[in-house]
Amino acid sequence: LVRILAADRVGNLWMGLSNETYVNQKHQEPRSMIGLVKFDGTNWTLYNNQNSPLHKDNYVNAIAIDKKGNKWIATASHRIGDETYALGGAGILKFDDKEWTAYTKENTPLPDNRINWLGLDNNDNIWFHHILEHGNSIVVAFWGVFNPNGLVGIPVAPTAVHERLTPFED
Repeated sequence: LVRILAADRVGNLWMGLSNETYVNQKHQEPRSMIGLVKFDGTNWTLYNNQNSPLHKDNYVNAIAIDKKGNKWIATASHRIGDETYALGGAGILKFDDKEWTAYTKENTPLPDNRINWLGLDNNDNIWFHHILEHGNSIVVAFWGVFNPNGLVGIPVAPTAVHERLTPFED
């Protein structure tokens, strides 16, 4: 099952795949995924926790491709309904078609390694979402901006949903 799909400028398809049907139809979430797959029109290449920094559950929540062709991956497994199983993530992953870079809470200011979503703005800043859970409750829905080269073109960046932004002053 294709869960997430992105296309790069040369026509390659990048997909987050699952090999199981959805466990909970309400949330439409599989327990684990196969990993990230590239299809170039002829060949299939699988990236999983054996040949990339993906977490052992191989979850791919979002794929964004920047202007240089780098693939950015959000990784976080999910709890499904009242089911309990290991929740994990590998942070924000970057793949440049040769090398992987893992941006995690251990080597960056990211709040957690479970990143639920990411997307790119016009300056290739990575906007991301993380949900902090405690038990079966969501404690904080965190939105942030990440750029390994420093922020460009954003005078004020949100740090969490509960904070109020003030206008930027010259």
